[in-house]
Amino acid sequence: MFDEILKQIERVKNEEVRSNPSRIADALVWFSSMYASMTEQLVDLELGYNRELVAQLQADISVAKAEAIAKTSTAYRDYLKGKQLEKALIEVIRSLKYWIRVKEDEYSETN
Repeated sequence: MFDEILKQIERVKNEEVRSNPSRIADALVWFSSMYASMTEQLVDLELGYNRELVAQLQADISVAKAEAIAKTSTAYRDYLKGKQLEKALIEVIRSLKYWIRVKEDEYSETN
């Protein structure tokens, strides 16, 4: 899913997409839908990291050491990637909304 979102972000950067208001509106709907799906996946990724942390804590080591070990896991890496993509997705949604608002203003000024 994450790779698909990144590809769509690149597609929106394309001039052809930005020049077509209906495509921008479609992209906004798609990104909003992906954001909703992504938040659910982020919960699962965070749960995976927390399970890794609990496993380390059960090894009878200090909390700081358990956290350090858990943060080197792939579960934590995937969680961080997801959080970064979430931030990028929010910015894309904001940008698309702003672009639509600007185009609406331009349209109302010309009519």
